[in-house]
Amino acid sequence: FLFGLGISNFSFNTSLKKYFSAKTACPTDAGSFVFNCCMINSLALSLPILLFLEKSRNRNIMIISHHDTDGITSAAILAKTLKRLDKKFTIKIVKNLDKDFVQHLDDSNLIIFLDLGSSLLDEISKLKDVFVIDHHEISSKPSSNITMINPHLFGEEEISASGLTYLFSKAISNENKDLANLAVVGMV
Repeated sequence: FLFGLGISNFSFNTSLKKYFSAKTACPTDAGSFVFNCCMINSLALSLPILLFLEKSRNRNIMIISHHDTDGITSAAILAKTLKRLDKKFTIKIVKNLDKDFVQHLDDSNLIIFLDLGSSLLDEISKLKDVFVIDHHEISSKPSSNITMINPHLFGEEEISASGLTYLFSKAISNENKDLANLAVVGMV
């Protein structure tokens, strides 16, 4: 999928193709669909959420986040969300991401990169299942195993990673709207 805020090559079934009108979705040459949403909203996030809930079922989750305020608050928002879902997870806060670090990740986990990852997509694509929630520029076209939420894909307004993570968490459950204060701290 190419979302107005993210990307993934998730296979649509016939009923989903019928659900989305030509105004909302259109096929690309790679067989994926482009969702060019003018605003980051729950429809735009519903498919990444469904993918996340499916891929995280009975799996450990590894959160890897940037060591700045935006990354740390992103990790805090997602950690609170995962606790509410009773998911098992670990968090690693890193200064930067490099090929050696990525090569040594245990990809039996569902891996979620927060506030980083967009610049190392070729290396990340070697992992099994990956989510990238980031606001930095994208280095290359993401592969089919990467679900990406990033406003740069379609020139959307700039938003922090903590803001994106908050919207992702709120789309999982409206109960997570109490995490907005963390997103605001991350934008500073």
